[in-house]
Amino acid sequence: MAVATVLAIFLKNGWEGTKNAVTELSFWKTNAALLETESLSPSLLKVTIKAEGIKESLIGMAFDLQFDSKKLEFIEYRKGDFFEKGGTPIYLATLSKDGAKLVTGITLKRGDELVSGSGNIMDVYFTVLDENDGKKPEFSFANTVASSLKNGKREDIPDVQFEIISEETMPALSS
Repeated sequence: MAVATVLAIFLKNGWEGTKNAVTELSFWKTNAALLETESLSPSLLKVTIKAEGIKESLIGMAFDLQFDSKKLEFIEYRKGDFFEKGGTPIYLATLSKDGAKLVTGITLKRGDELVSGSGNIMDVYFTVLDENDGKKPEFSFANTVASSLKNGKREDIPDVQFEIISEETMPALSS
């Protein structure tokens, strides 16, 4: 299954409709922006968004990080090291009016070096408001784009995947 097909499924159906298609990819966890969660305490959650095996040279990326604002409250974000490898990136992360989406854009400046490979894009911190149901908070990506520069013009890179990593989405490892 081609990455472009997975992205089309993702854009049409959201994460739930894409999850099975993503785990079937033979090159899973490469050329991707991944999201992992870590509970720092019962009331504090850290979400790490990282680049994994990005093959293209990127100037930036944008995405919406969606979450349940009845269960989580955004505290802050911290810059990672991935885009810093190329220069001095500009970060824009704004909470939506309903408090359920962090609209994020990161870009290097013209003249900075484009970046590829792996590294931490950013960490996002949340206060856990409601943990009564015992379920892990759910996240999803929307409006995702990764961009490069070709002949001095921005060009979107269609095959960078944006994935949520969880035990349910990890492919089975053969022994």
